[in-house]
Amino acid sequence: MPKSLKIKHSLVPAIIAVTMIQAVISAAYILSRNLYFSTQYFPSFQIFWILTLIFDVIFSLYYIYRWLNSYYVIKKSSVLYVKKLTFFTKKSYFTFNENVDLKMVRSFWGKLFNFGSIKIVGTALDKKVTLKRIRRPDQVLDSLINSIFKIRKEKFN
Repeated sequence: MPKSLKIKHSLVPAIIAVTMIQAVISAAYILSRNLYFSTQYFPSFQIFWILTLIFDVIFSLYYIYRWLNSYYVIKKSSVLYVKKLTFFTKKSYFTFNENVDLKMVRSFWGKLFNFGSIKIVGTALDKKVTLKRIRRPDQVLDSLINSIFKIRKEKFN
């Protein structure tokens, strides 16, 4: 394992979430058009849907921007979570030792599109750390296991 490993989020869950939001808004629009809410009786109705569409596009772009600008950095015995927001950067730092448990969690979509989460639980951690919806979690898990073995080897040698 190199000195540090940068792990980016998978884009697939963000796209799925944005698509679901857009599907709900589209379904609401179609249902409202079929329930005879005519613009003749409700002139502001069309303006409402245009504003909703604009808000949805802005929200979707911001959501994907935030998703792409957050990542994890795994070093020898620590995990750094970096979240770059619009005006500042938030960093969370977690350390672990050789007595941690690692668990990989993948949903149906995660197995299909090769993303998942890794939970790191241990006595030396400040709290339970979850590397959420990352790309190629099996490779990251292997890197974490190798890192833990190196810590154990150094401790017992």
